[in-house]
Amino acid sequence: MVAEARTAQGKVAGRVTPLAVDARQLPFEDGSFDAVVAHHMLHHVPDRLAALSEFHRVLAPRGLLLAATNGPAHLHELRELLRSCGAADREVPDSEFDLETGTRQLAPWFTRVSAGRQAGGLAVTDPEAACDHLRSLPGRRLTRGQEERVRRSVADAIARHGCWWVTADGGVFRGRRRARALVPGGG
Repeated sequence: MVAEARTAQGKVAGRVTPLAVDARQLPFEDGSFDAVVAHHMLHHVPDRLAALSEFHRVLAPRGLLLAATNGPAHLHELRELLRSCGAADREVPDSEFDLETGTRQLAPWFTRVSAGRQAGGLAVTDPEAACDHLRSLPGRRLTRGQEERVRRSVADAIARHGCWWVTADGGVFRGRRRARALVPGGG
């Protein structure tokens, strides 16, 4: 992604420097930024508390945090499809940071935390797209039989309804840096 950002810089060259850094140890001075954007990444960070502490540290007083994430209904149909096709052990992982749990996790570092939700979905019209997505997930692959059941189930839904609908449930948290974090050692 960083390489793509460097290639796409164009008009902002010189004003933006794409970097790949560890969110748990940001290489920036205290109070360096007016805003931090965490775009669909906090659920991937192994030590989220360390990352939130770092976001708090590098933000200027009253600095803005924008943290995009998914809601619990995100890809619900995909989870159901895996269960119905005998692949429940090949779960799409639930997030430990989502639109339902994020406010509580952000509140020690940020004030006036609010979430704006954007519901929608994907109209899948090709069963192979569902299989491609499942192949892209980490972990154990589906067996041929499971993959064929996925393909058949999605094709049946498309034949009945014109598409197989998959819920996209996401949103963005917004919060302002607290003067003092409400956690020990929180910056």
